[in-house]
Amino acid sequence: MKKLIISLSILLFITACNKKSEIDGEYPSCMQFEVNNVLNRNTTTIKAFIKKYRYQGKIVYAFYEGNIVEGQTRIYDENCLNICEFNGVGTQINTCENWDSAEFIETVWEDPR
Repeated sequence: MKKLIISLSILLFITACNKKSEIDGEYPSCMQFEVNNVLNRNTTTIKAFIKKYRYQGKIVYAFYEGNIVEGQTRIYDENCLNICEFNGVGTQINTCENWDSAEFIETVWEDPR
């Protein structure tokens, strides 16, 4: 019985790592923490999203938290390393060099609520 529980747990973990998004695209499973944070709070008028881009020769993911105080968009690589961020309420932040040259690929997740 113990082996069955361990096997099922491992299977569940593996399938959770290949999570499909609410939209047709996919995002790295390590970004699920951002999605969970959004879904664990109240809904907002401006929806959170994850968009996929090609930026400086790499595939990156732009995460926007929705209508909250900070209002920043954080850019993550495929390994969920935060490589830069921009916007924000109050002090405008922009650590993304030449973000205007980023090529939009698709929206891979959007708050479904």
